[in-house]
Amino acid sequence: MSSSHPEVMVAAPPVADADAILTAEALALVAALHHEFDDRRREVLARRTARRQALAAHPIGAPLDFPAATA
Repeated sequence: MSSSHPEVMVAAPPVADADAILTAEALALVAALHHEFDDRRREVLARRTARRQALAAHPIGAPLDFPAATA
């Protein structure tokens, strides 16, 4: 694939016509989105992991503590 961006690594095997989709502009957009949202994305994933662990440790049949606003 000849299209590239110094901050983006495509970890998939090359496919036909990838250059038409993964243009320099598209890869620059991916890099910009990563810079803008990566910290937030990691925070959300960490909270998701913590919530899953809390739910896994929750006694079977005990009430869950979902926020009232989600009822």
